[in-house]
Amino acid sequence: MSAGSVCWFAGDEHCVLVCTFARAIFLLTQRTSIPPRPPPLPHPAAWTRHQYLQMQHPAWPPLTPFFLNSQQLEVIPDHVPSSFLDTPIGFQLFQNTEEIEKILDLGKKIGESCLAHWQRLDAFKSFFFLALNFPMRTGQFSKDQLRQVDNEVRKFLKVTLNLVGPAVGGLQPLHLRSI
Repeated sequence: MSAGSVCWFAGDEHCVLVCTFARAIFLLTQRTSIPPRPPPLPHPAAWTRHQYLQMQHPAWPPLTPFFLNSQQLEVIPDHVPSSFLDTPIGFQLFQNTEEIEKILDLGKKIGESCLAHWQRLDAFKSFFFLALNFPMRTGQFSKDQLRQVDNEVRKFLKVTLNLVGPAVGGLQPLHLRSI
């Protein structure tokens, strides 16, 4: 484990420690700030797991075991998808098929709402596109799912912008002289 590697510890989604590996070792071995008998944590070590994160492929098996109340913490292997606060984490993110339905339902609710046109556009920007941000960055959706989202959004935005049904909704190239 290199000194620049990052460790994170999560305890029942209530307590998180994210730091460099060298800092984690320092925090776990420093005796001056830790009493000889630390008070027991409110949750058992069985609820706490950790994973090594590096910029390259992770070292496996982990080189340093970590203990909590004299119990060794479980290590999450890099090939096992995991989530923290309902957000996928780790090296291999799992596909969340329910997420696409939630996002499409949100777009449908906004598109069919009785809001004014400018309010509907603001709602799309504030809620719908924000909900798409993380899944788009992490490649959560397949090409077919992205096409489905695109078709639904185009339909609702055409209604919001008072465009006729067959209006072109794609990107249109402009000549530099016409700008």
